[in-house]
Amino acid sequence: MTKFRSRERSAISPAARITQEIIARLEAGTKPWVQPWRGVPVSRPLRACGI
Repeated sequence: MTKFRSRERSAISPAARITQEIIARLEAGTKPWVQPWRGVPVSRPLRACGI
């Protein structure tokens, strides 16, 4: 009796699946690379003493 089962390989590669998802979103009219939320302003790094 074997402990582990071999994983079945998917017929589609992860890269192809991601590409299909991006194409589907583009065809739906959304731009998947656009940030949908407002970013938080970032301050510059402070010295170790806090100044």
